[in-house]
Amino acid sequence: SPREIGPDGIDQLRAGQSAGVLAAYRAEILPALTGVALAYAEAALNRIEAAAAAGPPPIRTEVVALLMDRGLCLHADVHADGRPFTDAESYLLRTATEKEHNEADNLKDADLAIEVARQQRYARLHQILESTPFAARLDFAADLDSQLSPEPDPNNAPLAEVIRFRDDQDAAFTAAFRRHLLPHLGPELHAQATALIKELDPLSDL
Repeated sequence: SPREIGPDGIDQLRAGQSAGVLAAYRAEILPALTGVALAYAEAALNRIEAAAAAGPPPIRTEVVALLMDRGLCLHADVHADGRPFTDAESYLLRTATEKEHNEADNLKDADLAIEVARQQRYARLHQILESTPFAARLDFAADLDSQLSPEPDPNNAPLAEVIRFRDDQDAAFTAAFRRHLLPHLGPELHAQATALIKELDPLSDL
Protein backbone atom coordinates (compact mmCIF):
# COMPACT_ATOMS: atom_id res chain seq x y z
CA SER A 1 0.00 0.00 0.00
CA PRO A 2 1.15 3.65 -0.38
CA ARG A 3 1.58 3.99 3.40
CA GLU A 4 3.80 0.90 3.51
CA ILE A 5 6.20 1.91 0.73
CA GLY A 6 6.23 5.62 1.65
CA PRO A 7 6.48 8.75 -0.55
CA ASP A 8 9.98 7.93 -1.84
CA GLY A 9 8.89 4.42 -2.78
CA ILE A 10 5.90 5.83 -4.63
CA ASP A 11 8.20 8.18 -6.55
CA GLN A 12 10.42 5.26 -7.54
CA LEU A 13 7.42 3.20 -8.62
CA ARG A 14 6.07 6.02 -10.73
CA ALA A 15 9.48 6.65 -12.27
CA GLY A 16 9.73 2.99 -13.26
CA GLN A 17 6.25 3.03 -14.75
CA SER A 18 6.97 6.24 -16.66
CA ALA A 19 10.23 4.83 -18.02
CA GLY A 20 8.38 1.76 -19.29
CA VAL A 21 5.71 3.86 -20.97
CA LEU A 22 8.31 6.12 -22.61
CA ALA A 23 10.32 3.15 -23.86
CA ALA A 24 7.21 1.56 -25.33
CA TYR A 25 6.21 4.85 -26.99
CA ARG A 26 9.63 5.21 -28.58
CA ALA A 27 9.67 1.60 -29.78
CA GLU A 28 6.08 1.23 -31.01
CA ILE A 29 4.60 4.66 -31.81
CA LEU A 30 7.43 7.02 -32.69
CA PRO A 31 8.56 5.03 -35.77
CA ALA A 32 5.10 5.49 -37.32
CA LEU A 33 5.20 9.29 -37.03
CA THR A 34 6.57 11.70 -39.60
CA GLY A 35 7.04 15.42 -40.15
CA VAL A 36 5.60 17.86 -37.64
CA ALA A 37 3.97 15.12 -35.55
CA LEU A 38 7.31 13.37 -35.16
CA ALA A 39 9.05 16.60 -34.15
CA TYR A 40 6.40 17.43 -31.53
CA ALA A 41 6.47 13.88 -30.13
CA GLU A 42 10.27 13.83 -29.85
CA ALA A 43 10.30 17.24 -28.18
CA ALA A 44 7.65 16.12 -25.68
CA LEU A 45 9.53 12.90 -24.92
CA ASN A 46 12.77 14.82 -24.40
CA ARG A 47 11.07 17.18 -21.92
CA ILE A 48 9.51 14.30 -20.00
CA GLU A 49 12.79 12.38 -19.85
CA ALA A 50 14.70 15.47 -18.74
CA ALA A 51 12.19 16.06 -15.92
CA ALA A 52 12.43 12.39 -14.90
CA ALA A 53 16.23 12.57 -14.83
CA ALA A 54 16.10 15.65 -12.61
CA GLY A 55 14.00 13.73 -10.07
CA PRO A 56 11.08 14.99 -7.95
CA PRO A 57 11.27 18.57 -6.63
CA PRO A 58 12.41 18.94 -3.01
CA ILE A 59 9.87 19.44 -0.25
CA ARG A 60 9.46 23.17 0.43
CA THR A 61 9.34 23.82 4.15
CA GLU A 62 7.43 27.08 3.68
CA VAL A 63 4.65 25.19 1.86
CA VAL A 64 4.48 22.52 4.58
CA ALA A 65 4.23 25.27 7.21
CA LEU A 66 1.34 26.90 5.32
CA LEU A 67 -0.48 23.58 4.98
CA MET A 68 -0.13 23.00 8.73
CA ASP A 69 -1.30 26.55 9.51
CA ARG A 70 -4.34 26.40 7.24
CA GLY A 71 -7.75 26.95 8.85
CA LEU A 72 -10.32 24.21 9.35
CA CYS A 73 -12.07 25.13 6.08
CA LEU A 74 -9.74 23.62 3.48
CA HIS A 75 -11.44 25.53 0.67
CA ALA A 76 -10.64 28.95 2.14
CA ASP A 77 -7.18 30.51 1.92
CA VAL A 78 -6.96 31.63 5.53
CA HIS A 79 -4.60 30.98 8.41
CA ALA A 80 -5.84 29.11 11.45
CA ASP A 81 -6.26 32.44 13.27
CA GLY A 82 -8.47 33.84 10.49
CA ARG A 83 -5.90 35.99 8.68
CA PRO A 84 -6.25 35.68 4.90
CA PHE A 85 -3.31 34.32 2.96
CA THR A 86 -1.36 36.73 0.82
CA ASP A 87 -1.37 36.20 -2.94
CA ALA A 88 2.10 34.66 -2.66
CA GLU A 89 0.94 32.25 0.07
CA SER A 90 -2.14 31.26 -1.93
CA TYR A 91 0.08 30.53 -4.92
CA LEU A 92 2.32 28.31 -2.79
CA LEU A 93 -0.74 26.37 -1.60
CA ARG A 94 -2.00 25.87 -5.13
CA THR A 95 1.38 24.47 -6.15
CA ALA A 96 1.74 22.16 -3.13
CA THR A 97 2.87 18.70 -4.20
CA GLU A 98 1.55 15.38 -2.93
CA LYS A 99 4.74 14.89 -0.91
CA GLU A 100 4.30 18.31 0.74
CA HIS A 101 0.70 17.44 1.68
CA ASN A 102 1.91 14.11 3.08
CA GLU A 103 4.68 15.80 5.06
CA ALA A 104 2.20 18.24 6.63
CA ASP A 105 -0.18 15.39 7.52
CA ASN A 106 2.69 13.36 9.04
CA LEU A 107 3.82 16.31 11.15
CA LYS A 108 0.27 16.86 12.40
CA ASP A 109 0.05 13.18 13.36
CA ALA A 110 3.42 13.41 15.13
CA ASP A 111 2.30 16.51 17.03
CA LEU A 112 -0.84 14.69 18.16
CA ALA A 113 1.20 11.73 19.42
CA ILE A 114 3.55 14.07 21.30
CA GLU A 115 0.61 15.88 22.89
CA VAL A 116 -0.98 12.61 24.03
CA ALA A 117 2.27 11.60 25.77
CA ARG A 118 2.53 15.09 27.27
CA GLN A 119 -0.97 14.91 28.73
CA GLN A 120 -0.21 11.49 30.22
CA ARG A 121 2.77 12.99 32.08
CA TYR A 122 0.57 15.82 33.36
CA ALA A 123 -2.06 13.33 34.53
CA ARG A 124 0.51 11.39 36.57
CA LEU A 125 2.01 14.57 38.06
CA HIS A 126 -1.46 15.73 39.12
CA GLN A 127 -1.96 12.37 40.81
CA ILE A 128 1.34 12.81 42.63
CA LEU A 129 0.63 16.37 43.75
CA GLU A 130 -2.52 15.18 45.53
CA SER A 131 -0.21 13.58 48.11
CA THR A 132 1.37 16.93 49.05
CA PRO A 133 0.09 19.27 51.80
CA PHE A 134 -2.89 21.45 50.93
CA ALA A 135 -1.00 24.67 51.64
CA ALA A 136 1.78 23.64 49.26
CA ARG A 137 -0.79 22.92 46.54
CA LEU A 138 -2.32 26.36 47.02
CA ASP A 139 1.10 28.01 46.65
CA PHE A 140 1.77 25.90 43.57
CA ALA A 141 -1.53 26.91 41.92
CA ALA A 142 -1.02 30.60 42.69
CA ASP A 143 2.53 30.52 41.33
CA LEU A 144 1.40 28.76 38.15
CA ASP A 145 -1.51 31.14 37.54
CA SER A 146 0.76 34.15 37.87
CA GLN A 147 3.06 32.92 35.09
CA LEU A 148 0.69 31.75 32.34
CA SER A 149 -0.99 33.76 29.61
CA PRO A 150 -4.41 32.68 28.22
CA GLU A 151 -4.28 29.41 26.31
CA PRO A 152 -4.80 29.74 22.54
CA ASP A 153 -7.50 27.68 20.87
CA PRO A 154 -5.65 24.70 19.33
CA ASN A 155 -8.31 24.48 16.59
CA ASN A 156 -7.99 28.09 15.44
CA ALA A 157 -4.62 29.46 16.53
CA PRO A 158 -1.47 28.97 14.41
CA LEU A 159 0.36 25.77 15.32
CA ALA A 160 3.52 27.74 16.20
CA GLU A 161 1.54 29.77 18.76
CA VAL A 162 0.04 26.61 20.28
CA ILE A 163 3.47 24.96 20.56
CA ARG A 164 4.97 28.12 22.09
CA PHE A 165 2.23 28.17 24.73
CA ARG A 166 2.82 24.50 25.52
CA ASP A 167 6.54 25.14 25.99
CA ASP A 168 5.81 28.10 28.29
CA GLN A 169 3.24 26.05 30.20
CA ASP A 170 5.64 23.14 30.66
CA ALA A 171 8.41 25.44 31.92
CA ALA A 172 6.08 27.24 34.35
CA PHE A 173 4.48 24.02 35.61
CA THR A 174 7.77 22.25 36.24
CA ALA A 175 9.34 25.30 37.91
CA ALA A 176 6.36 25.71 40.26
CA PHE A 177 6.28 21.97 40.96
CA ARG A 178 9.95 22.00 41.91
CA ARG A 179 9.56 25.01 44.20
CA HIS A 180 6.39 24.08 46.06
CA LEU A 181 5.69 20.34 45.77
CA LEU A 182 8.86 18.35 45.18
CA PRO A 183 10.28 18.99 48.68
CA HIS A 184 7.20 17.35 50.25
CA LEU A 185 7.45 14.03 48.36
CA GLY A 186 8.87 10.78 49.65
CA PRO A 187 11.80 9.09 47.85
CA GLU A 188 9.70 6.98 45.43
CA LEU A 189 7.29 9.71 44.37
CA HIS A 190 10.13 12.23 44.32
CA ALA A 191 12.00 10.05 41.81
CA GLN A 192 8.88 9.59 39.65
CA ALA A 193 8.07 13.29 39.65
CA THR A 194 11.66 14.24 38.90
CA ALA A 195 11.71 11.96 35.85
CA LEU A 196 8.36 13.27 34.58
CA ILE A 197 9.42 16.89 35.06
CA LYS A 198 12.62 16.24 33.14
CA GLU A 199 10.59 14.78 30.27
CA LEU A 200 8.22 17.73 30.23
CA ASP A 201 10.99 20.31 30.39
CA PRO A 202 14.35 18.85 29.31
CA LEU A 203 16.03 22.21 29.94
CA SER A 204 15.01 22.25 33.59
CA ASP A 205 17.85 22.58 36.11
CA LEU A 206 17.04 19.40 38.04
